[in-house]
Amino acid sequence: MVTLHVILAVVATAASLVVIASAIWSAASGRRSGGRRDHRSAVDRAVLTVLGGALAAGLVGAVLLVTGSRPADALHFVYGPAAVIALPIAIWVGARGTRAGSSRVRRDVWTAGGGVVLLGIMLRLFATG
Repeated sequence: MVTLHVILAVVATAASLVVIASAIWSAASGRRSGGRRDHRSAVDRAVLTVLGGALAAGLVGAVLLVTGSRPADALHFVYGPAAVIALPIAIWVGARGTRAGSSRVRRDVWTAGGGVVLLGIMLRLFATG
């Protein structure tokens, strides 16, 4: 069960790299086209993969906790939920633009930033074991 938890965490971590790359790609495309073209579908799929992996890892972690297995550091209980909410908060903040064109690029930039924060959180989760 611990192995499954780690595998899901690795998937979510790798997907956070994909979120960063696809959000930068989408923002660059949006900026070049004046906000008329972006790659939000790629970004959205990567975000869903991250969230799915993080939530699944959290559920497996909850099962491990109930069955008596605890992380080495109690900060794991803080960073776990933070990993799940980092991207949704970044996307929500980025989506609060006023003009349609600028809000797409802004959303992508905030998503990339949220991906960087998430990557840091995921690496810290590995450190807290």
